Amino acid sequence: MSNSPVLLRVLVLLLGPVALWGGIAGAQPPTTAGAFEKGSDHVVGVPIEGDRMPGDTVEDPLVIPGLPFQTTGNTCGFAHDYDEGCPYFGSLSPDVVYLWQEPDGSHVAIDLCASLYDTKVFVYDFAAGYGIGNPIACNDDAGCGYTDYQSRIEMYFQPGHAYHIVVDGYGSDCGEYVLEIHPIIHEVLTCPAGALLEDEPDCHDGYVDVFNGGCNSDPPVFSVLQGVFGGPAFSVCGRSGNYTFAGQSYRDTDWYEVSPEEENTITFRCEAEFPVTIYILDGNQGCGGMQILDFELANPFPDYAELTHTFAPGTFWFWVGPSVWDQVPCGSLYVMTITGYTGPVPSPAEGMTWGAVKERFR
Repeated sequence: MSNSPVLLRVLVLLLGPVALWGGIAGAQPPTTAGAFEKGSDHVVGVPIEGDRMPGDTVEDPLVIPGLPFQTTGNTCGFAHDYDEGCPYFGSLSPDVVYLWQEPDGSHVAIDLCASLYDTKVFVYDFAAGYGIGNPIACNDDAGCGYTDYQSRIEMYFQPGHAYHIVVDGYGSDCGEYVLEIHPIIHEVLTCPAGALLEDEPDCHDGYVDVFNGGCNSDPPVFSVLQGVFGGPAFSVCGRSGNYTFAGQSYRDTDWYEVSPEEENTITFRCEAEFPVTIYILDGNQGCGGMQILDFELANPFPDYAELTHTFAPGTFWFWVGPSVWDQVPCGSLYVMTITGYTGPVPSPAEGMTWGAVKERFR
């Protein structure tokens, strides 16, 4: 398991080249872009004699001119080329492919709810490695439409990315569809009253994180979180972003240390203005023996990432950072909420100011 491609990929996302390429603070790993090769587990297709219609494949998609976008069509005249499980595999339905080039970054809904058959929809981002057999998003039944079997996805379109949106069906179903893609406007994320402040300076090009970069810093350095008697929820407001260093793209990764003195079941939740990833790490063996216990990704607020884990006494790290390698401005807000952490608790004489906490890890 320790040598599996999945775990290696997780370590690259977490550490950047610290794990595999010898850099610092989450630099961008090499990527393979552009190939439209089908995964061996999901090679499907129905050959059609003669010319194919526009929209039949990812090589010749129907181009979306702008958002919001609405169109109608009928999948029955197209070929069956692609299938993704969400969770149902085995579709023989014909499919239609659309292409959207995102200029600025937006949180959107991809909506097939008004369609007249049992739909499925999935999204590819080939340059980011989410191609055929590994879609970035997929939905079969969203509980909408006249049968509840129509499809809908909410997701974040990253600036500068090209998204292939595939309108498909369940089983062998095909028919008339209504495709709507429109931005979702949400309330702004704010720091709640009474929250602790991370207080790290905002990153910038050329930044070196000596504040709480955890195992990405040399020497390693962590924000130490005090426990709260009885384990009620408390929040920490932090800021993160992407920057460049020596020509490479980096992420400001923030590492928070907890040290339960007895068994604690802790919930770790994070909302952010950017696509965020959180990890729970076992730090009892230090950076060299670090173990990944769990991780979760989320689109920008109001979406959130949340993990719950039962901890034995020891040392553990909560990790927060962008799940993307560029386009997140330094100073972008996240709100981390911890529930169920009961120790070590400072004595009443010590107080529990964030300034005192900072002195323990500066």
